[in-house]
Amino acid sequence: MSKYEFMKMIELEECKDRIVYRLISKVRNYEYLKNTPSEEYLDLAVVFYIICHIDENGIESIKIDDRFFKGWGVSTGELMELAKVNTPKLFPVRLESMSNTLSKLLGSDDELPEDPGMMVLSNSSNIFGATSVLYETSVDDIVGHFGENFYMIPSSVHELIFVPEGIIANKAILDDTIKQINESTVLDEEILSDRSYYYSRQDKRFYF
Repeated sequence: MSKYEFMKMIELEECKDRIVYRLISKVRNYEYLKNTPSEEYLDLAVVFYIICHIDENGIESIKIDDRFFKGWGVSTGELMELAKVNTPKLFPVRLESMSNTLSKLLGSDDELPEDPGMMVLSNSSNIFGATSVLYETSVDDIVGHFGENFYMIPSSVHELIFVPEGIIANKAILDDTIKQINESTVLDEEILSDRSYYYSRQDKRFYF
């Protein structure tokens, strides 16, 4: 790509159909967020990227930092509106049962024992799939599936796990388990949060 092609690509009118958002940890990205436009979601941060290329080998993207942001003269709200439209188109939601996810990971066509209603939310690329919770109908779809209050477990920036309220005995124990798994298993840059989030159907919101 020539320098001219690159500069054209990052002009707002040229890239506005490829601006997407990603959900990351606010606490773990304190320095990163100092020079980056962002919005809050719960205690997390929504940041923005330009998608340059997507294929079976991966995704090429450019972070939208203050250089672009100030040069474009737009608000974070305007970036959010663009990303709300573009992200679900470029990265369609994937919502499936935990048993189905495990079958795919194991490369098995055999049916695994039924899980107690646990659901996994990601996107078609399985990259920054936790962002899918921001899509317009994602939470409503999960509410419809469970028919009761539920917990959201931040498995990583790539996926979220949802479990019905009835199978969680103690939120404090759940949060401690999440923290232990993050410390022992998840890469630092892929950790989304050390706590779970409780969704109330009556209030139509998450609590943490």
